[in-house]
Amino acid sequence: DIGAYFVLHRNAREVSKSYNWVAGDEYSGILIIANEELPVRGTATRGMARAALSPRIYDDQLRLIADFQNVVPAVLRREGMVGYASTQRTEQVQQRIGKNPLRIIAKELTGIALTDIIIDDVDAERILSRRHNRELITQGKIAIIINGANEETRLTISQ
Repeated sequence: DIGAYFVLHRNAREVSKSYNWVAGDEYSGILIIANEELPVRGTATRGMARAALSPRIYDDQLRLIADFQNVVPAVLRREGMVGYASTQRTEQVQQRIGKNPLRIIAKELTGIALTDIIIDDVDAERILSRRHNRELITQGKIAIIINGANEETRLTISQ
């Protein structure tokens, strides 16, 4: 199992909690839409988001919202941290994020390979301010819409 070389944590690292109140709900998953050219943080360029085994999700202040260490190791091996797709209307995406996902439009990209996504602070607070929504990260209930993805691309540690 190749996953043993990458997944070194036994338990998911706790997702940071926010004490700020933001209007929102308990969502069934997190859907990040990043299928258009986005500004690249710290440059005057734009780029297209790319699929990655362990993308990071940040807020506007570059506070880390999610990375692979926040995900339960068994989920990483089975489902991957996130699912990538070119549309949210596939059965696999719906199974992953459910019928009432938090829909987020990516603001910017960061990272050398343009695999890390920056979301709005308010969207980050919608995730971090409720335990149920933080657990969506732990359970890998995240889908990212990008150009060039197949019906649903799952990059799992065991691949």
